[in-house]
Amino acid sequence: MKVLVFWIFAIIGGGAQALPSPDQGFFLIVNTPERDKFEPRDLYLYALNTDTVVNGSDVIEMSKEDLPYWDSGEISVEDILFGCYLRVPQPLKMRGAIFGRYEATFTPGDGGDPIEREAFVKQESKILDTTGIYTETIYPAEAGSTALSDDSPRYIGFRAPRGNLRIKWFRVFDRYNRRRGIGPREELETTDDAGLYLARRRSRGNRGWAVYVRVIAADCPKGMYWNNGTCENRTVICQNGGVGKNSADECLCPPFFVGSECSAVVGLDPSDDGPFVLASSDSTHLQCKDLPGGHRECRGNLFCLGDLYGCKCSPGWTGNRCTRPCVHNWWGVECSQQCTDGCSPFFGPDGRI
Repeated sequence: MKVLVFWIFAIIGGGAQALPSPDQGFFLIVNTPERDKFEPRDLYLYALNTDTVVNGSDVIEMSKEDLPYWDSGEISVEDILFGCYLRVPQPLKMRGAIFGRYEATFTPGDGGDPIEREAFVKQESKILDTTGIYTETIYPAEAGSTALSDDSPRYIGFRAPRGNLRIKWFRVFDRYNRRRGIGPREELETTDDAGLYLARRRSRGNRGWAVYVRVIAADCPKGMYWNNGTCENRTVICQNGGVGKNSADECLCPPFFVGSECSAVVGLDPSDDGPFVLASSDSTHLQCKDLPGGHRECRGNLFCLGDLYGCKCSPGWTGNRCTRPCVHNWWGVECSQQCTDGCSPFFGPDGRI
């Protein structure tokens, strides 16, 4: 019997079999639909586990400070349990309360290490437009160095609105919560600058004048991974927007791509249910359209996987709300890959959509 109880956390039980496809384990999805001031839409967060059997002793917790009110439920297809969701209504008078940082933790009942994921919710407006950047990964110039490599990002920020000089940057959880810079950009100088940042205009934080960006620092330069105290060259080359794990010569694959190098697309067999597969059992596929409030092509979905991948829009979409499609001949994660003669914005030249 499955049990689902929410009181700022969810307890999931049952003997459901969830086989990993794609191989991403536990991850958090934020469905960030377009909304306007006359018809506010609900926000959905999904915590999915596709890597292990979800049993009666496993626990999934989801939380955020100052939530106005919410309800919850389980995510399953044909009695196969994949996780849970949190639905946060967006009433006009409290619409600012849904913005900010959400957390999800999966604690295996067999005593394994907890897995944590973070997601960030910001409003769809040009007030603080980070052009779809939720997390940024920085790399050291060499092993053991805090200096950044030449090809590492050096700034986080947003397009500058009026009044941007009143916006202040803070590093959250800094011992003294010290103020950093002022204005639309915050400079990153060393790997010690990793952390969670908040850009906020005083007294307007709950009206869209606040945005979170998480900076992730790798232990090794690009092309290397951390292994028992040393940096070693990667032998696995991640494709299709996949990102190498920090402490393993393995890839974290974006949605719909599988394999050791993220080179295969899930579900491209015409006899299958379609390519937008998030997880599967022996006979059942979980797709974005199966999620409460979900979209067939995963429009509006932000996927938060492990480091060093961070949080990115589903392949084929970009923008602050992951609702802007890739332009012609561009495809994939952050619309960063190019084809020459037309292709699927989701799967590239080999895609069938």
